Amino acid sequence: MGVLETYSSLEEKSLMFEHKVIENRTDLENLINDLNNYNNKENNLEHIFRGVSEAKYKLYNSFQRAWIINEIFKIKSFNITEFKIYHQYINKMIDNLRKFDNNLLENYYKLLGSEFVTDIGLLSFLQHYGSPTPLIDWTYNFKKALFFSIRNLQHNESNDIDNYFSIYYIDKSKNKTELINYAEIYKNSQEQLANIKKIFPHADSQEVDDNTNYVRYNSLKGHSLFYISDFENIDLNKIMINTNLNIISQEGLFLFNNNPILPLENIFKGIENVEDGDTFHLHKIVCYDIHKNLSSELKRYLKKEEVIKSRLFPQEENIANNVYQSIFTNITKI
Repeated sequence: MGVLETYSSLEEKSLMFEHKVIENRTDLENLINDLNNYNNKENNLEHIFRGVSEAKYKLYNSFQRAWIINEIFKIKSFNITEFKIYHQYINKMIDNLRKFDNNLLENYYKLLGSEFVTDIGLLSFLQHYGSPTPLIDWTYNFKKALFFSIRNLQHNESNDIDNYFSIYYIDKSKNKTELINYAEIYKNSQEQLANIKKIFPHADSQEVDDNTNYVRYNSLKGHSLFYISDFENIDLNKIMINTNLNIISQEGLFLFNNNPILPLENIFKGIENVEDGDTFHLHKIVCYDIHKNLSSELKRYLKKEEVIKSRLFPQEENIANNVYQSIFTNITKI
């Protein structure tokens, strides 16, 4: 059984992030005011957040965690074989879901009007329902990130990093040339394909068409990093990550990191730390480590703002029952 690396101290963690520590109520109120200003701006889709209940955790996606913990492949260094096997596992998982129960999920989405059920859509389904994927959840709404940061909070008093939970923040506008919406990549690939077809009108392009239309994982893995958002999908409805109500309620989006073992903070290493040969020139992720003693204060704030579980995890049965009950109540009053 492999072991995930974690941070041993706030000092160690501060080297990897633009790091701020929130120790008291005044600090927390100032932080909420600052984050609220981000969400009130016209370009609020530029600001994304993630909440984590333990400050010591690195920003791995769930497939990386499964890969490392289960020691599926003993990674000693980066090489083509290791990357190939990692992506083969993900491809197989997507293929199994597509074929499950005589293509049940694919048939369902097509009945809802989706001409192509993309590999991104299938990964989104797996992500929503607890299967490991190379996606990592973020939200446009900092209050909802705060909710997730304290949702499963446990606090055993200690002297350092175990006393904190975390909010992570990325300003996409500062990294816009390299942190790209996959819809943009998809749009460009469609335009390139159309141009090629004009040059070679009689060529058999069926396989290329299918790979493009279904957004096959083989094309995704060729990109080291991108984000996926139906809130910014440039009218490309076939990407479709809204595979249940939760992502809409949570104002969610995904970041994709194709590396088997490097967490996001190792990709967002900071402009000042860029070295020859680095793929990216990204600003560091901002991290607010908040003392767990402030969680009760935060719960009261979120309750006042109506950021509660029933709103973030809407259940179809509850929606239907509430609608019926509201009508029934009104009828009895007539």
